[in-house]
Amino acid sequence: MSLEAFSELLIDINLYSGLIPIAVALVLWRYQSLPLKIFMFNLLFLFLLFIASIILQKNNQQNHFLNYLQDIRFIGCVCLMYYFYDKNPAHKRVLATIGVVCVVVVVTYWWFWSNGQWNGYLDGSISVITTAIASYFLSQIVIKSPNSLLKIPVFWISAGIIVTSLSGIFATYFAKQALLYSITVFLTIWNILSIIGIVCKLLYATGFYMSKQRVNL
Repeated sequence: MSLEAFSELLIDINLYSGLIPIAVALVLWRYQSLPLKIFMFNLLFLFLLFIASIILQKNNQQNHFLNYLQDIRFIGCVCLMYYFYDKNPAHKRVLATIGVVCVVVVVTYWWFWSNGQWNGYLDGSISVITTAIASYFLSQIVIKSPNSLLKIPVFWISAGIIVTSLSGIFATYFAKQALLYSITVFLTIWNILSIIGIVCKLLYATGFYMSKQRVNL
């Protein structure tokens, strides 16, 4: 199998592996808390966006609005999930402010300044923010419940968000630069990112599965 064919295979596996956490969440729906349900709908929306992108590509069409919509989906979901997860009113205000500001910035940029072009650096900035938010809540879980953290659903979800965001940052600022050197290097890096994407789906699925433990922080 050629490297190009293997890359296409990994991309397809990464795409359809997104159905795994969705299926787990639906099967265990009665155990899912509101934050987890919000995150499940986020994954379902992401999967539909990927399908829409594939359809447009097969018809030789390109719509960068879907890329901006993915940024809105990601930052909006992360802020909303942790908003309902956190009991601290001050944290809720901060999360609400970050979510609203980021969504307004993305929509404003797309509407007034994008000129139909994709701004990868804006996407990278969103990933930096989601990394910071998820890292904070993950650290709080580790500090407050070190002995049972593996049973806490949001621990796994947060870990997946962090890995997803970091891989997104790498893809935005570094991976595409590999095209300047070698297509082989670029495809190899992209394969690694696809594998990381699959691992993230499994982290999310584990989080939904752990909801059966009913251990929340």
